[in-house]
Amino acid sequence: KNNPHYFLTADTSMLAVTLLLPISLLFLSVVADENCTCIFLAGTSQDQKLAALNYVCGNLDCTPISQGGAYFFPDTIESHASWAINEWFQSHRDTPGTSCDFSGTSEIICEECTCVFHKNVTVTAMKSAMAYVCGNYNCSAINPGGDHYIPNTVQDHASWAVNAWYQAHSWTYEGCQFGNATTLSPKACLGY
Repeated sequence: KNNPHYFLTADTSMLAVTLLLPISLLFLSVVADENCTCIFLAGTSQDQKLAALNYVCGNLDCTPISQGGAYFFPDTIESHASWAINEWFQSHRDTPGTSCDFSGTSEIICEECTCVFHKNVTVTAMKSAMAYVCGNYNCSAINPGGDHYIPNTVQDHASWAVNAWYQAHSWTYEGCQFGNATTLSPKACLGY
């Protein structure tokens, strides 16, 4: 009873449970959102990403990011590590406080991230991004008769193309890398 290491009495421990339970339930309900993903924080080094990748692949099946796997491309440490930490998080959603930590290099976001062009992007940059996407992805939606053909402008078609590409490769911010022409929105999707 008089142990100095035990500072909670029956009254204060009940108060702590009363205060912490709603906060915990709120956190768990947010993480239950299907849009929640685990991403690296901005500034995480390649060595830290590689360490996270090695940890996850030592404890989880990483066949999808192996050669021939559905998520092999882009074939970079950034992309593979990003897929790995999110896959770990998705398979351990019941422990959100620890399943997306990786030595403090990652965080859970529950945003609907989109890939958008910067405001000052040139038509040439938009056309280049659209040509890349449509050379490697099905862009029938922006062809005549497609669901996103109207409005028929370079800006609208290119915007659809870069975001469609990102949504197909959303496990990595590299899915929204088109030179300096694009960024993720909202800013939380960048790990800031």
